[in-house]
Amino acid sequence: MVRAEDAYFDKLTHRELWKRYCGFLDLSIEEFMAIQKELLLDQIERVWSSTLGRKIMGDSKPGSVDEFRHTVPLTTFEDYTPYLSEQREDVLACKPALWCHSSGRQGQFKWVPHSADFLERANKACLSIVTLASARQRGEINYGPGFRFLLVLPPPPYMSGSMIDSLAKRVSFKALPPRDTAGNMPFQRR
Repeated sequence: MVRAEDAYFDKLTHRELWKRYCGFLDLSIEEFMAIQKELLLDQIERVWSSTLGRKIMGDSKPGSVDEFRHTVPLTTFEDYTPYLSEQREDVLACKPALWCHSSGRQGQFKWVPHSADFLERANKACLSIVTLASARQRGEINYGPGFRFLLVLPPPPYMSGSMIDSLAKRVSFKALPPRDTAGNMPFQRR
Protein backbone atom coordinates (compact mmCIF):
# COMPACT_ATOMS: atom_id res chain seq x y z
CA MET A 1 0.00 0.00 0.00
CA VAL A 2 1.39 3.39 -1.03
CA ARG A 3 1.18 5.96 1.74
CA ALA A 4 0.97 9.75 1.36
CA GLU A 5 4.67 10.52 1.93
CA ASP A 6 5.77 7.58 -0.26
CA ALA A 7 4.43 9.41 -3.32
CA TYR A 8 6.82 12.33 -2.78
CA PHE A 9 9.78 10.02 -3.32
CA ASP A 10 8.47 9.32 -6.83
CA LYS A 11 7.44 12.90 -7.66
CA LEU A 12 10.25 14.99 -6.20
CA THR A 13 13.97 15.19 -6.91
CA HIS A 14 16.46 14.61 -4.10
CA ARG A 15 16.92 18.37 -3.87
CA GLU A 16 13.17 18.90 -3.51
CA LEU A 17 12.92 16.12 -0.91
CA TRP A 18 15.75 17.70 1.07
CA LYS A 19 13.93 21.04 0.97
CA ARG A 20 10.67 19.38 2.04
CA TYR A 21 12.19 17.69 5.09
CA CYS A 22 15.22 19.86 5.93
CA GLY A 23 14.46 23.23 4.35
CA PHE A 24 14.18 24.71 7.84
CA LEU A 25 17.98 24.51 8.07
CA ASP A 26 18.22 27.30 5.49
CA LEU A 27 15.94 29.74 7.31
CA SER A 28 17.40 32.93 8.69
CA ILE A 29 16.68 33.75 12.33
CA GLU A 30 14.17 36.35 11.15
CA GLU A 31 12.36 33.83 8.91
CA PHE A 32 12.35 31.23 11.68
CA MET A 33 10.96 33.71 14.21
CA ALA A 34 8.28 34.89 11.75
CA ILE A 35 7.10 31.29 11.39
CA GLN A 36 7.11 30.82 15.17
CA LYS A 37 5.09 34.01 15.62
CA GLU A 38 2.56 32.90 13.00
CA LEU A 39 2.23 29.47 14.64
CA LEU A 40 1.74 30.97 18.12
CA LEU A 41 -0.90 33.44 16.91
CA ASP A 42 -2.66 30.60 15.08
CA GLN A 43 -2.69 28.50 18.26
CA ILE A 44 -4.03 31.42 20.31
CA GLU A 45 -6.83 31.87 17.75
CA ARG A 46 -7.70 28.17 17.86
CA VAL A 47 -7.43 27.60 21.61
CA TRP A 48 -8.58 30.80 23.30
CA SER A 49 -12.33 30.17 23.13
CA SER A 50 -12.05 26.68 24.64
CA THR A 51 -12.60 26.10 28.36
CA LEU A 52 -8.94 25.26 28.92
CA GLY A 53 -7.77 28.15 26.73
CA ARG A 54 -9.84 30.64 28.71
CA LYS A 55 -8.63 29.17 32.00
CA ILE A 56 -5.00 29.75 30.99
CA MET A 57 -5.32 32.94 28.90
CA GLY A 58 -8.16 34.66 30.73
CA ASP A 59 -11.08 36.62 29.31
CA SER A 60 -9.09 38.78 26.90
CA LYS A 61 -7.56 37.05 23.90
CA PRO A 62 -3.92 38.10 23.39
CA GLY A 63 -3.58 39.86 20.03
CA SER A 64 0.20 39.73 19.75
CA VAL A 65 3.19 37.74 20.92
CA ASP A 66 4.15 40.55 23.31
CA GLU A 67 0.66 40.65 24.80
CA PHE A 68 0.76 36.86 25.19
CA ARG A 69 4.11 37.10 27.01
CA HIS A 70 2.82 39.77 29.39
CA THR A 71 -0.63 38.38 30.16
CA VAL A 72 -0.40 34.60 30.05
CA PRO A 73 1.31 33.01 33.05
CA LEU A 74 3.84 30.22 32.81
CA THR A 75 2.16 26.91 33.52
CA THR A 76 3.14 23.42 34.56
CA PHE A 77 1.50 20.13 33.74
CA GLU A 78 -0.30 20.30 37.08
CA ASP A 79 -2.35 23.22 35.73
CA TYR A 80 -3.80 20.84 33.13
CA THR A 81 -3.95 17.65 35.20
CA PRO A 82 -7.60 17.98 36.33
CA TYR A 83 -8.65 18.02 32.68
CA LEU A 84 -6.12 15.86 30.90
CA SER A 85 -5.83 13.05 33.46
CA GLU A 86 -9.50 12.30 32.74
CA GLN A 87 -9.04 12.83 28.98
CA ARG A 88 -11.74 15.49 28.97
CA GLU A 89 -12.25 16.44 25.35
CA ASP A 90 -15.02 18.93 26.20
CA VAL A 91 -12.47 21.47 27.53
CA LEU A 92 -10.21 21.32 24.46
CA ALA A 93 -10.29 23.45 21.32
CA CYS A 94 -10.77 20.41 19.08
CA LYS A 95 -11.30 16.69 19.40
CA PRO A 96 -7.89 15.00 19.67
CA ALA A 97 -6.88 12.60 16.94
CA LEU A 98 -4.84 10.72 19.53
CA TRP A 99 -4.26 10.54 23.28
CA CYS A 100 -0.76 9.52 24.40
CA HIS A 101 0.84 9.25 27.78
CA SER A 102 4.25 9.81 29.29
CA SER A 103 6.50 7.13 30.74
CA GLY A 104 5.01 7.58 34.19
CA ARG A 105 8.42 7.96 35.81
CA GLN A 106 7.04 10.30 38.45
CA GLY A 107 4.47 7.80 39.68
CA GLN A 108 1.65 8.32 37.23
CA PHE A 109 1.07 8.73 33.52
CA LYS A 110 0.57 12.20 32.09
CA TRP A 111 -2.03 12.09 29.32
CA VAL A 112 -1.51 14.42 26.36
CA PRO A 113 -4.01 15.08 23.55
CA HIS A 114 -2.70 15.50 20.00
CA SER A 115 -4.59 17.10 17.14
CA ALA A 116 -4.46 15.88 13.55
CA ASP A 117 -2.43 19.01 12.68
CA PHE A 118 0.11 18.16 15.37
CA LEU A 119 0.46 14.59 14.09
CA GLU A 120 1.04 15.86 10.55
CA ARG A 121 3.82 18.18 11.76
CA ALA A 122 5.30 15.48 14.01
CA ASN A 123 5.37 12.99 11.14
CA LYS A 124 7.21 15.49 8.97
CA ALA A 125 9.65 16.15 11.82
CA CYS A 126 10.29 12.39 12.10
CA LEU A 127 11.11 12.29 8.40
CA SER A 128 13.45 15.25 8.90
CA ILE A 129 15.24 13.22 11.57
CA VAL A 130 15.48 10.18 9.27
CA THR A 131 16.76 12.39 6.45
CA LEU A 132 19.46 13.96 8.61
CA ALA A 133 20.43 10.68 10.27
CA SER A 134 20.89 8.91 6.95
CA ALA A 135 22.72 11.69 5.09
CA ARG A 136 26.49 12.02 4.97
CA GLN A 137 26.26 15.51 3.53
CA ARG A 138 23.78 18.31 2.93
CA GLY A 139 21.20 17.56 0.26
CA GLU A 140 21.68 13.80 0.33
CA ILE A 141 18.67 11.48 0.51
CA ASN A 142 19.75 7.94 1.42
CA TYR A 143 16.40 6.31 2.08
CA GLY A 144 13.01 5.87 0.52
CA PRO A 145 9.73 4.08 1.10
CA GLY A 146 10.32 0.75 2.81
CA PHE A 147 13.40 1.93 4.74
CA ARG A 148 14.35 -0.14 7.79
CA PHE A 149 13.84 1.24 11.26
CA LEU A 150 15.21 -0.24 14.49
CA LEU A 151 12.19 -0.22 16.79
CA VAL A 152 13.42 0.26 20.34
CA LEU A 153 10.40 2.24 21.51
CA PRO A 154 7.58 1.32 23.85
CA PRO A 155 4.17 0.54 22.32
CA PRO A 156 1.21 2.92 22.21
CA PRO A 157 -0.23 4.67 24.13
CA TYR A 158 3.28 5.72 25.17
CA MET A 159 4.05 8.89 23.26
CA SER A 160 7.00 7.58 21.23
CA GLY A 161 5.18 4.37 20.28
CA SER A 162 2.10 6.32 19.27
CA MET A 163 4.20 8.61 17.09
CA ILE A 164 5.69 5.61 15.26
CA ASP A 165 2.20 4.25 14.62
CA SER A 166 1.18 7.65 13.28
CA LEU A 167 4.26 7.77 11.05
CA ALA A 168 3.47 4.29 9.70
CA LYS A 169 0.19 5.67 8.36
CA ARG A 170 2.09 8.31 6.34
CA VAL A 171 5.19 6.51 5.04
CA SER A 172 6.03 2.85 4.54
CA PHE A 173 8.94 1.44 6.51
CA LYS A 174 10.00 -1.90 7.92
CA ALA A 175 10.32 -1.90 11.70
CA LEU A 176 12.75 -4.35 13.26
CA PRO A 177 11.27 -6.12 15.20
CA PRO A 178 7.94 -5.75 13.36
CA ARG A 179 5.48 -3.40 15.06
CA ASP A 180 2.80 -6.08 15.46
CA THR A 181 5.13 -8.45 17.35
CA ALA A 182 7.14 -5.77 19.15
CA GLY A 183 3.99 -4.55 20.91
CA ASN A 184 3.65 -7.95 22.60
CA MET A 185 7.31 -8.22 23.64
CA PRO A 186 8.66 -7.02 26.99
CA PHE A 187 10.43 -3.73 26.35
CA GLN A 188 13.83 -5.14 27.39
CA ARG A 189 13.63 -7.93 24.76
CA ARG A 190 13.28 -5.51 21.87
